[in-house]
Amino acid sequence: MLGPPGSGKTCSQCLLLNKDPPPQNNSTPIACRAVKATRISIENGLMIEVDAKALRSRLAVDLKEATTKQKETPTEDRDTKSKEESSATDSPETKVTESTESTDAASDYHSYISKFYRDIVEAIPRAKAKLDRHLVYIVDSGGQTAFQELLPLFTRAASLNIITLDLSKGMHEKLDLQYRIDGTSFSCDSNFSYTNNEFLNNVLSSGAMLQLYHSPQSKEDAATHQCPEYFVLGTHSDDVKVTPQKIAEFNEALSTLTSGTEEKGYRIISAEQNGDIIYPVNTILESGPKRQEESKNLCDTIFDFDDDTSDNNDTIQLPVRWFAFELALLEEAGNNSVLYMNDVLSIGRSLKLNENDTKAALHHLHNVTIILYYPQVLPNIVFIDPHPILDILSHLLALTYKIKRKFLRHLTRETPSESELVALSKKGIFTKSLLDKLNDDQGFSKSDFIKLLLHLCIIVETQDGYFIPSALPPFGSTGSLPESDTGIISSAFGSTGLSPDSNIIESLLIVWHNPVTKEILPVPRGIFPLAVVNLMKFKQPQFQFPPDLQEYLRCRDAVSFRVHVHEFIGTIHFIKKHKHIEIYFETDQLKYCPLICEAVTEAIHSSSEAINLKPLYKFAFACCSTKKCEKKCYCIVTNEAEEKVECTLCRKPAIISGQEKYWNWFHITHAENSTKASKSLDITGLQKVLHLLRECHFNGDWEGLGLELGLYKQPTLSNIQHSYTREREAALRECLSAWLQRTDAVNEYGGATYVSLVNALKGLGQKTVADDICKKCRINLPQEESSIVNHILDITCLREVRLLLSDHDLNDSKWRDLGGQLCLLPETLNVIEHHYFDDRWRLRETLVKWLEGADGVSPSWASLVKALEDIAAELKEKTS
Repeated sequence: MLGPPGSGKTCSQCLLLNKDPPPQNNSTPIACRAVKATRISIENGLMIEVDAKALRSRLAVDLKEATTKQKETPTEDRDTKSKEESSATDSPETKVTESTESTDAASDYHSYISKFYRDIVEAIPRAKAKLDRHLVYIVDSGGQTAFQELLPLFTRAASLNIITLDLSKGMHEKLDLQYRIDGTSFSCDSNFSYTNNEFLNNVLSSGAMLQLYHSPQSKEDAATHQCPEYFVLGTHSDDVKVTPQKIAEFNEALSTLTSGTEEKGYRIISAEQNGDIIYPVNTILESGPKRQEESKNLCDTIFDFDDDTSDNNDTIQLPVRWFAFELALLEEAGNNSVLYMNDVLSIGRSLKLNENDTKAALHHLHNVTIILYYPQVLPNIVFIDPHPILDILSHLLALTYKIKRKFLRHLTRETPSESELVALSKKGIFTKSLLDKLNDDQGFSKSDFIKLLLHLCIIVETQDGYFIPSALPPFGSTGSLPESDTGIISSAFGSTGLSPDSNIIESLLIVWHNPVTKEILPVPRGIFPLAVVNLMKFKQPQFQFPPDLQEYLRCRDAVSFRVHVHEFIGTIHFIKKHKHIEIYFETDQLKYCPLICEAVTEAIHSSSEAINLKPLYKFAFACCSTKKCEKKCYCIVTNEAEEKVECTLCRKPAIISGQEKYWNWFHITHAENSTKASKSLDITGLQKVLHLLRECHFNGDWEGLGLELGLYKQPTLSNIQHSYTREREAALRECLSAWLQRTDAVNEYGGATYVSLVNALKGLGQKTVADDICKKCRINLPQEESSIVNHILDITCLREVRLLLSDHDLNDSKWRDLGGQLCLLPETLNVIEHHYFDDRWRLRETLVKWLEGADGVSPSWASLVKALEDIAAELKEKTS
């Protein structure tokens, strides 16, 4: 259930479940416990909420009926049917292992519940059936902007999203965002607002970027046809402002969004076939026949569409034993929100699930329901109801709204001090002492709460306390910074009027690009605050807050950082706009630009994985046309090595190759690169290079030259050897062709330039030939470039190193093997393993340590290439 604050999400859920409308007392937190519902019957058509006890009884009856049918089925048919249907209960992914401890389960678990589940477990193998019992999990959510940004961390892509829009507000009317306590509304984000249309567009585009969850039992090809579905409810239809004309305006606006929606990555369910899209409804009808009829009509509309599109496979198949496990957890928890692992394992044993099976079931429930399990940081706790986490977090963020002091008692046990409230609302900083003052579930400690938020990258620890970007106020009245030709405009920096000079380094943009429609999508919900926290987690480079001066930004959608790499190197401004995130780097040390680019890339990647986004982000620049572009298009980077971009709207391609203010983000070019010696060569220069080698009396050792130029023995040089056994001239030509096309590790050995050719010849022992080429090409090699291969690398090379690992398809899980091959000590690698839970972060930190010369290592391209070759050789030996 999604919608702006006060749009009627909770009331709509009650109507859907044929329940009375709720009292309008308090705003919904970030997300609520998943409500389970089922249809009473086809004839009745209504949905009702069902509890764990009722579901357990229904499951027992279904299994009993299935068992009876098995007994009535002739032997031959039963054998055939068993083979067809046993996958639902005994597939390799779900087959359970008998536990030696299962005999003691009854004593560990309440006997009156244990008996029911023991009967269910015994019935499963006898039933041999796929039970066609459909359940719906409904999750209500809070509409406040900060809540919506955090929601993707606690929920997964849904089969159906119901969006509620208040019909009494115009489609393009700015909404008055409110937070409600005890029936009284208070302003939240007073200098920020959006329209129904903007909210809808943002929800749809963010949903299109989500990776949909598929259980182990789902069909393999399900993901190729599935996209999230949306049903738009128009609430407050009883309001006098809601006229047929206004509803028609909503439908007209929605019609533009339904055209070609599957290409856009989502599907909108129309209220009527070839008719109205929005479904107008009065969600606060009084209890009685009219409300029941409205509930039935709403259910029929949704379920009829679901029946028509059943081939989309948006149903998650669940092993019966896992479902019984979920019900047992709910019954055991009762009114409590948390269960401890000993109790959970005991419940698993009662269902003949061993420890691994139990944890696999927990992982599934974490992905599908609002039962939450975080084994990396809280391995002994399972959240049956998420409110211990989400209520505390919601109350913390609500303290930043303009709430009268007498209402704070609904959020806190003890009134926070003025300094605590100011630190939270102005700087996004809080301490554990502030958390201790909040109303909360006494069964969940604040220390565990902080540990979990750190793990989820919702907060990061600073010297002043814990920083949470979601608590900061948004910038500007529109919620995003205005567009600008130069990147950051002066209004973003207060009265200083700072207007950055883009002649040194152009601002870098991150956009989300639909590969089918080629559209640039709005920045996905939830990505920006996560990226800010991920940046602040890096040890190299370090992103630190600047002094509290007006020319720096510290907002929910715009943050300034002073960047340190052992020393201060410059300031970056990290800004979220409607369709891109902008990075502006104020520095005179351009060699660090690729390092900043790598850090931002890693922050965006980690944040995308945390909220299950597809990897659709691209680097781009504002339109690079020499004339002012009025189309507000983007130049997307398509080839960093060849310095190529593709403009999204302009008729002519933008040519910015060689312009350092753009490409310094990806690789540093030096002044000598403009000379013939260091100019990059390509395949068109093949004849010139061959002629030069003949003139300088090259001895013809093409294989040795290839190795020195960065070509691999296997398979490149071996293939040439096989194809041109007795044709040395032809073999040399093929060798140079591969070099000019930058095959294998050529870029890491200096690229295809006359300088790298000279260095290769010197490495081969042909100094005379190398010197002759230097004279003919007027090459004057600096001392430090005499050996590219063995040149000592530093932290500025991190991005290039990671690109090399990507080219070699090195799995992140091999980080320890790589660290060992690079001569880092086991103690260093143990510290990395302890500090980071994710292999990708461990790999990055391993490379940082290596590039900083930890444990006395001397990082070079040669040592890295050798390490990769040794790892590949070991892997080949293991698999052979």
